[in-house]
Amino acid sequence: MVELINYRKDGTPFWVELSIVPVANESGWFTHWVSIQRDITGRRQAEEAVRKAEERYRLLADNSRDLIGLLDLEGTVLYASPSHYQVLGYGDMELVGHNIFGAIHAEDAACAGAAVGALVESGQSQTVELRLGRKDGDWLEVEAILSLIPDNGDKHILLAARDITARKRDEEQLQAAKAEAERANLAKSEFLSRMSHELRTPMNAILGFAQLLEMDDLNAEQRQGVDQILKGGRHLLGLINEVLDIARIEAGRLSLSPEPVQIGEVVQEVLALVQPLAAERNIRFEHTISPQTCHVTADRQRLRQVLVNLMSNAVKYNREGGLVRLSCAPVGNRMRLEVSDTGPGISPAGLEKLFMPFERLGAEASGVEGAGIGLSICRRLIELMNGKIGVHSVEREGSTFWVELPPATDPVWAFEREQAAAPEEKQTGAPRAPRTVLCIEDNVSNLKLIERVLARRPEVHLLAAMQGGLGLELARAQKPDLILLDLHLPDMPGDEVLHHLRAEVETRDIPVVMLSADATPRQIERLRAAGASEYLTKPLDIKLFLQVMEETLKKGSL
Repeated sequence: MVELINYRKDGTPFWVELSIVPVANESGWFTHWVSIQRDITGRRQAEEAVRKAEERYRLLADNSRDLIGLLDLEGTVLYASPSHYQVLGYGDMELVGHNIFGAIHAEDAACAGAAVGALVESGQSQTVELRLGRKDGDWLEVEAILSLIPDNGDKHILLAARDITARKRDEEQLQAAKAEAERANLAKSEFLSRMSHELRTPMNAILGFAQLLEMDDLNAEQRQGVDQILKGGRHLLGLINEVLDIARIEAGRLSLSPEPVQIGEVVQEVLALVQPLAAERNIRFEHTISPQTCHVTADRQRLRQVLVNLMSNAVKYNREGGLVRLSCAPVGNRMRLEVSDTGPGISPAGLEKLFMPFERLGAEASGVEGAGIGLSICRRLIELMNGKIGVHSVEREGSTFWVELPPATDPVWAFEREQAAAPEEKQTGAPRAPRTVLCIEDNVSNLKLIERVLARRPEVHLLAAMQGGLGLELARAQKPDLILLDLHLPDMPGDEVLHHLRAEVETRDIPVVMLSADATPRQIERLRAAGASEYLTKPLDIKLFLQVMEETLKKGSL
């Protein structure tokens, strides 16, 4: 039987399989031959396609920068691409016939063996990272993909490995840099904590004794000297606070509590603070912001800090008898608060440097106190609250500073609308025992919301404190059945309040439910471990809030 090319009448070739069989007569003599031809063109074309494919794949393997190898199930190398010899340093054909496990680092052999076992058992490709030994004794880190392929009835392992030594080295360097940065941040945090104490302690003595001197019967010269001490000390204390704020922001240690805030309420608080300064220079304020309008998502304390800075600047750098206007309105998908003054304005060149730390644009010669830090802090704080800050100014006409923040829904309004749509809840059963709940919260909107919610529970008497220190005093004096504690308070952190509550005999057994916009699991676990009974995140889920409150009060009465 032979295979040969034949030709059709039209001259086109085709492959045939030719068989010639001799035919004998009755006497056993061969009298003729029988020729049998079978068209095998399709089979030969398929075989040719397979051969060409194998040649292409072999060409790809021979020229690949990756390590391509064919192994039997025991790991013996049947084929190794030239890249093995180039990358690992072996000579031609040195690897063929040797077991691949001999080249794998001893610490990685078990992992590689497990991958081969999983491959044979499941038939699914396996990926494993391991180290291959170079001929010169060094180790090459590779990412290897193992695949099972049939080969003439047997099964072999196709190995495709990529050199990841450089990537691994970069990852190690990155991890080392990250660890170093974390150590630096920790050192910076420790420095901030120490400096805060070291700087504030002597300032406390300076300001304290100066105030005592101020109460004495002093002559005019002495009183002037004491006034200068107090003025300079307070200025220095403000500068210390601002520098520490910048350092905390840079270290990523500034904690924010974003929640719905009524801008009108914050503006009223800030106006009360800056009004004495404005009265000295006969500066008037105009604004149409009511406490019920312009809700934004922000950290209340930090937003107040920003507005104090902007409104103080609008007074200090205004003309005598000038005007400061405040407005709030939606701009696109944000709420914009504007603070405008009738001062001398800022030049275009000055606007470019306005938010740089310690840049006062020549105002240091004007006699106006300041360090040039406030606006840079304002920008960083607003950016941390997912907002924007900017300014537009016309020389000799005035400046307008604006702040844009994400809008928020008034939680009280949302609660009342929800309650109006829901069927009225009827109290059943025997009257409940009276309970006292202390809420330590500085956000007026949140306090109002809790008041409205608890108004539906006439047996609950609500006490409120907007500062941590006052909350501690009320807790000691009233011994409430439950304390609702905000995590961010103006005078001390909520976790510090919790620490005092748990440390003192009078309050250690009072259940405390933390209220915070920080919903990170790590924060929740930390405060639970510190003694919090529950941790609720803002905006409050009213049904969950009532459920937690009632369950906590019930446990306390057992």
